[in-house]
Amino acid sequence: MKRSLRYIVCIMAFMPLLQGCFKDVVEYTDFRISVYDQTESNGEFVRSTDLETYAFYVDTTQWTVKSYEDALARRITNKTTGKTQTEPDAVGEFYADDEYQVTIRLESEMSMIVVVNPTLKLFAYRNYKLPINLPAVDTKLYMASWRQSHSVAGWRVVNNFYEPPTEEPTPPADEEEPTTPPADEEEPTTPPADDGEGGNEGEGDNNEGDNNEGDNNEGDGNEGNGNNDDNNEGEGEGDGDGEDNGEDEPAAPPTDEDDNTENNAR
Repeated sequence: MKRSLRYIVCIMAFMPLLQGCFKDVVEYTDFRISVYDQTESNGEFVRSTDLETYAFYVDTTQWTVKSYEDALARRITNKTTGKTQTEPDAVGEFYADDEYQVTIRLESEMSMIVVVNPTLKLFAYRNYKLPINLPAVDTKLYMASWRQSHSVAGWRVVNNFYEPPTEEPTPPADEEEPTTPPADEEEPTTPPADDGEGGNEGEGDNNEGDNNEGDNNEGDGNEGNGNNDDNNEGEGEGDGDGEDNGEDEPAAPPTDEDDNTENNAR
């Protein structure tokens, strides 16, 4: 009897240790997401206020969300067969005031999580492999409507309505016409009024002509054409610029009477 009591006491003492060895394994994870919106490239991220979250127990390597409309309709498509599914295996809960607005419990080894943002008309999806004994996971998701579809931190963010920014047309450069200096308009040169010098020049020309006539007369060998000589001398005295010609009048050839006088003298 005493031995029986001893066995019972020993078993009861080791029961807590045995329970620790056979502790239950957590086979789910509460996946909590904090989602932020951004509408401009340099804008501030603000907390999302309208989200829808669900999950299918499939792998994203075989399944996808083909459009924003399918995301709203909770429809996924098999990449190989084209088969679709519209009944998620899990649906998330949205609490706008919580730090992590979305909570969805996942109970399968592999899950495809989908987050739909009706405000920005965006959706995101990802794969998630269930860890062992991890009851909760906290993560963040940033969704920007100004960006085209992209991948970030394990998420594929899809923007079916992305429009590239339009560059404002630059006004054409003003085509400057070559500025050629205006041609110098030469004013018609009117001869200056006859001053004293101008009159003298004119007289000089006339005198040159007169001297020529005088020269011609002397060259003719006329004996003492007194009239012509007198005229020449008179004209020469009246010509202020007669000396400018630089030509001395040739001496008159001796006459026959002069030769006879020399012979008589001899």
